[in-house]
This record gives sequence, structure tokens and C-alpha cells, in this order.
Amino acid sequence: MALVGCQSSEQDKDKVEGVPADQDLRADQITITEPFNRSVVYDSIVNVRANIPEAADVQEVALFVDGIEVARDTDGEPWQIPWASYYWADNDSHTLMLKAVTKGGNEVRSNQLFYVYVDTSTTEMLGFEPGIANAVLKDQNSLTVAFNELPSATKYEVKYINEDIEKKIETQVTEVELTDLAVGEYELSYRAFNQERVGPWSESVTFEVAATDLPALNAAEISPSESGYDVRLSWQDMSEDSTYNVELTSLINEEDSSVHEDISGNELLLSDLPTGRYEWRLTRINSLNQASQPSQPELLELGVFSRILGGSGEDTAKQLISSNRGGYIVLGTTLSQEVSASVDTEGDNWIVKLDDQGKVEWQYIDNAAGRSRFEDIVELADGSIVAVGSDASANSGVALKLSNQGSSLWEVTYRPENVAERYDFLDVVEFNGSLYASAAKWGQAGCNGCTKRTEYYVHAIGSGDGTVSDPIELPEVTGVKRVSIDKLVQTAAGELLLAGMAMPEVDGTGSIIQTGAYLQILNSALIEVAAWNNAGKLFHGNLGDVVELTNGRFAIIGQGINESNAHVAVVYSNEGKLVAHSDDASGYSYTNQPLSAGLDGDFYSAFSGASSRGDSIKLAKFGAEATFKSATSDGYAFSQPPFISGLTSNDDGTFTYLVNQPQSGNKTDIMVVKAVFQ
Repeated sequence: MALVGCQSSEQDKDKVEGVPADQDLRADQITITEPFNRSVVYDSIVNVRANIPEAADVQEVALFVDGIEVARDTDGEPWQIPWASYYWADNDSHTLMLKAVTKGGNEVRSNQLFYVYVDTSTTEMLGFEPGIANAVLKDQNSLTVAFNELPSATKYEVKYINEDIEKKIETQVTEVELTDLAVGEYELSYRAFNQERVGPWSESVTFEVAATDLPALNAAEISPSESGYDVRLSWQDMSEDSTYNVELTSLINEEDSSVHEDISGNELLLSDLPTGRYEWRLTRINSLNQASQPSQPELLELGVFSRILGGSGEDTAKQLISSNRGGYIVLGTTLSQEVSASVDTEGDNWIVKLDDQGKVEWQYIDNAAGRSRFEDIVELADGSIVAVGSDASANSGVALKLSNQGSSLWEVTYRPENVAERYDFLDVVEFNGSLYASAAKWGQAGCNGCTKRTEYYVHAIGSGDGTVSDPIELPEVTGVKRVSIDKLVQTAAGELLLAGMAMPEVDGTGSIIQTGAYLQILNSALIEVAAWNNAGKLFHGNLGDVVELTNGRFAIIGQGINESNAHVAVVYSNEGKLVAHSDDASGYSYTNQPLSAGLDGDFYSAFSGASSRGDSIKLAKFGAEATFKSATSDGYAFSQPPFISGLTSNDDGTFTYLVNQPQSGNKTDIMVVKAVFQ
């Protein structure tokens, strides 16, 4: 108990002066010894002690607070009256006065000016029975609450609140039942009333009504339907009285999202869902109408997938092609021992066949010593695969053929007898029943000791045994000097398209400013039937990809000379000549993006976060005249901006792309994603 010295207020004096005073001289001898005058009271119950001369022959003493009798002591000396100060806990002053009654019946009131301050914290006697504080209820919606009794209480008020409700219950006993409790955390407190006053609320305690348990989810069962996919979602049933809610969220198109409530049983059948990526969550409702927490989102991929290839080392994606046997073929390199136990520090080439859901059907690891060798792959009509590149240890071109199950059929290295420098195979195509590969010879570059690809050739390779022909003499590209052969394409008309870089014949500077892209079409006899170039026109500084469109035109993409943006062009045939319909800068940075043909002469290129300033892939659509039409996203968010290495369109309107996904430690994973772009 703390003592605070204060002057009495006029209000305090009025409270005392309002009490009639006995004129007997013994009034001055009736004094309160505890608590101290003008002290601050912090206890719920205070023993008011009095000093009265024994000769006064007093038989009982009454205590008045603010002029109202609140308690009596009839037990004689020592005079001590319990006072429930809790009811006066208002941080204000309250007068105390004693009235003594002698055995002769005389009443004598003390004339001592006495008051105390009662602090609002005088609630230490208020408390709940053990087991209430921090109680956790599950699958029940009621709680019996018992609490401490307070002297002179005429009733109690119990309050419980959570973030949604606040309820109060009045009772004359020290036990109540809380009913219809919803899931959540509650604060619980109570206070007492006497006939004339009400005390402060007790310190609150908390209890929780925990969410009901959630059943384990089963794997979704997916099957194609006439216009989409049928999906069966199921879970382990908890009890007969439970119902369930399912929330289906489309990650592509909000209109495809749905909520299904009051499901009885343990499954939900969804019909004809559109292709795309979804998440679904389950919530259980028990018999008390209490809901569980929603389950963690479960990914649901319908006609799409995302697949990571590789291990803990650096894995690099190079090329993605569609397989005529369904699914996809991926060319990459690996430094992960989980993929190749015998991998050296230079890495191993890695060819992977995926089915149309992205599952690995087979893989081929090339454990040849030295750096990775293969740069291009092609699938032949019988499903076999040919890869070409360079063998650095032999300074030779290399070609490999795999069966349609990924077993090695033959491997050859080749360098012309009259060539001492390094020799590379660059690109390969199946044309006119044979294999053709472009090749490059290395020579001196402009700087001292520097080398680069200086001369380009084409070879026929026997698909049966890998026999490589001598360099094939190619016709010159009309009007320009060939600088490179970057791409070989068999056209729909059965002709061979060569694409690369060229410069004007009259230019003697060799400046990159004067270079440009070229297309050259050869017939089955390898005679030029048409050619086009934009050398010297400041359009293309390199050529990244070329694709034939559905209308017979050709789209090319490369880096613009005057800017780092990707530059596209559409070239078409006009009276036997190839003419550029138009050129257009895309607005996206160029990082070797591939092209994919669409319908009605449209075509697409995918731009990664590194070039589109974002963490997702943007699919840019170009019209038949090379004009930019739109950019869409598949909604897939990468942890770091990826670099795209492959793109192909699918018959169901989806696209599949190949990316290098950066990871910590300057490492990358290979990731293949089939997605819907909207």
C-alpha cells in the first residue's frame, strides 16, 4: 500500500461534513490507523483498522465510505473492518468515517477528516479458475468459465471478445457457459457489482477455439475431355457430419476461377476446365459449423507443365524442338554429378526426351572429355536424332546420331584434310532425304593472335553411317558477300533455305555497320532460286533465328545495329525474288530469342525478364508484316529474371519454352515450361 500526501479538496470536505457528528468528546478518540490517511489503495480488499479507547465500552463499529455504510465489526477489539475497495477503484478520493456504538446504545461518529485514493488496478482478487487461461478448444463451441467470488458482490458481468464480436453475460453466480463460439482467439474478463457500485474489469486472459482438422489431400486425377480437361479432386473424409468447400483459382484467367461450397463426401468432379495453370484449396466445415484453415495451395496443371532439369551444379539450356513422336527434345549441358556421375569441370552434353507432360522419357549423356560439343539437333522422320557441333580436343566438327530411344547409333568427327585450323559444325537439317550441316573454318582475326570463324561451308552427312562429304560448293548470294551461315531450314516447298550475315560486295572496310542479314533459297540441286539481304541498311547486326510462316513468308530476328533491341523482318517472294515486306524494332532487348510460327502468317518470340525488365516471360506477337501486335504473359513468376533459349507453339494453342533459370552461386537450372499466354 502506497502513501501519498495531499491536501483535502472541497469535495472531500463536503462528503465528511454531510455526515452528522456526535458532540460527545469521545469522537476525537475514534481514529483510523490503517490505511494511512490520504494514501493510495491498490488492494481489492482493505482492512480498515481503528483505534478506540477500551474505556469507551464500544460494542460495534461501522464503516462509512463517502457517507454510506458499507461494513460493520461486531467482534470487539481489535477493531478491524474488511472493506471491498475494489468497487471504488476509480483513481479518485473517497472519504472514510467510523461510527461506534456503545453498549449503552450511544452512537458516536469520528470527526477525523480521512480519505484515500483507490487505484483502478485493485483487481488482484479477480481471477479465473485454472484451465481457463490459454485454453485451446477444438471441435467444440462452448466453454464453462468459473471465476473467483468477490465479497459483497450482487452480480457479475463476464465479457469475451475477438476480432469479430464482443459479448457480455450477467450472472449472480461465479460460473457461466460461453456458447456458439466461432473459431478464433478470444480475450476473457469479468467484473463485479455491489448494490450501488461497479468495479473495474479484471485482467483479461485468452483462450482459443482452434480450427478443425483438415483431411489429407489426394493427388488430382486429370483426363482430357472434348473441350478441355476433366478433373477429380479428392481427400480423406473426416466424418459423416463434415462438409467441404473447394476454391479453384486460375493463375491465367480469373474468369476460369470458381468456388464450390457445401460438398458432402470426399470428392469434387470438375468438367471441361480450360487449359492452364490452377491452384486449389480445401476447407473443412465440421458439425458445429466451424471451418478449418484452408489447405496449402495445390498446383493443378491442365495441359501445361513446368519442369526443372538438372542438379546442384550449373546446367545450361541450349535448344528446344518439338518431337514428331510427341513431346519435346532438349539440348543442354550439365555440370551436376546428380545427372552425370563422371562429369568433368568442362561439363557434359545432355540430350533429354520429354513427353507431352514434361516427364523425362529418356536422356543421353555425352561424357567426352573437354568442353561441351553440340550446338544443334534435328529429329529425323523416323524419330532418330542427330546432333552436331565441334570437338575442341580434335579441332574437328562432330556429329552424333541417337535412336528414337536415346541410344547411340554412330558418332563421327570431321575436318577437311587440307585444313589445319579448328573446324566446327554449326547447324543441321534433314533435306531432300539427306542430312546437311553448315560448317565453319577458323582463321586469323583483326587482333594479334585472335582467331574467329572466317570461312563457311555445307556438308552432306549420311544418315545411315555418318559419312561426311567434302565441302559442297555453294552459289554466291546475289549482290553480297556471305559472312556466315547461321541457319539451315527445309522449306514447305521442299527447298533449302540458308540464312546468315552478309556484307556488300563493294565494301572493303569489313565494318560491322555494313553487315546485314541474308536469306538464300536453293533447289534440290543446290542452285540459287531466290535471295534477299539488308546488308548496309543498318538493320541487323546479327541473325538469331529464321522461321517459315504459314503464308510462305520468312520471319527473321536479330539484334539491331543502332540499338540493342531485337529487330524483326518478314521476307516474301515476289516474282522469283525475295523482298523484305517491312522491318520493325520490337522494343525488347535482344538476347538470342527464338521464333515460332503462328496462324495466318503471324509469328511469335518470347522475351525473358532479362530483356523485358520483369520476372516473367513475355510472348510478343508480330503480324504478317512484321508489325508488333501484342505482348502477353503466362503468369509464371521466376525468382530471378530467366534467359530464354527455346520456343515452340503447340496445336492446343499453348506454347512451350526453354529457359536458363539463375540460381544462387552463379549457377543455372534448365527449366521447360508449357503455358497458356493471355
